[in-house]
Amino acid sequence: MDEKGFTSYMKEKKNPQSKIDSYTRRVKRFEEYLKDNEAGKSIGDLTTEDLKKFVIWSKKNGINAYLGLWGIREYLRFLNKEDLAYSASFVMQMIQLEKFKLKDFMTANQDYAKKLAEIGVKTASRLLEVGKTIKERKILAEESGIPEDAILKFVKLANLARAPGHMKKRACLYYESGLDTFDKIANQDPETMIKFLAEFILKTGFNGSPPLYGDARFSVENSKRIPRIIEY
Repeated sequence: MDEKGFTSYMKEKKNPQSKIDSYTRRVKRFEEYLKDNEAGKSIGDLTTEDLKKFVIWSKKNGINAYLGLWGIREYLRFLNKEDLAYSASFVMQMIQLEKFKLKDFMTANQDYAKKLAEIGVKTASRLLEVGKTIKERKILAEESGIPEDAILKFVKLANLARAPGHMKKRACLYYESGLDTFDKIANQDPETMIKFLAEFILKTGFNGSPPLYGDARFSVENSKRIPRIIEY
């Protein structure tokens, strides 16, 4: 680890010393993990799969991988490894989805969310495990007594929530406005999308606000690169 360079980088970004120390510890611990578990690997050669393996290892060893990835992601940015930093953000989002309950989507049908919870499908992460395909969604509909189109809505919301920045409200805004897949969002011009969403909110009374330009651009760029996992 280039501790001196990373410290200078963090200080230039006006980070307090406590945060610098915390992130440095996390990166060093990750380097120890690589040394012990991924011989020959360095932070600069990582893949998304390597980060997922680290999450699995962390869970087995009682370590908070989400907190660790904050420091790792920042160090990757210091190394100008933006693609890997994005991968870290993506993995962090997937960790969050393991705790994010379907009932917490702003426009969720609470009765349907309860029925899914009764058959063990409570979280966005779990739904993405068992509802990716048309066949799987048909089985879920039969087991839960929920219409297939309602299952698909939950799947689309959970899928949109995989992107960093899309969770409780933003995923619902995109879904309800018709931007319900990453392919549709990826084809948007950020400025045009903002105007479209503003008009949608004004017309429907949706309880939210359109994204700022930076957030809209981030959504579009993320949607171009995020892996497609849902069968329609």
